[in-house]
Amino acid sequence: MHINLNRSSNISLSRQIYQYIADRIASGLLEKGSRLLSIKNLSKILKVSLVTVFKSYSMLEKDNLIVTIQGKCTYVQSKAKDNKKISNDYSTFFDWQLSITDNLP
Repeated sequence: MHINLNRSSNISLSRQIYQYIADRIASGLLEKGSRLLSIKNLSKILKVSLVTVFKSYSMLEKDNLIVTIQGKCTYVQSKAKDNKKISNDYSTFFDWQLSITDNLP
């Protein structure tokens, strides 16, 4: 999973990671039951701290978008559009991105 992070943005890195994953869940690119990368692996790929990815996953779990099974891995729980309680101040700002086809390999 490659996420383009804007390190000079006023939006925190953990919020950017949260938004990327939440958008993919909302668009259906990450389906219910899909396995996500571990915190350790994602932090290595993105070259950010473990705490940054942990915060992102914690926000996603708080919003019932993912579920973490300790000792196993993290899975997509539900679709964001079905969940009315997303704690993201920027969700309406990024809604236009969901209308664009994502060409992921």
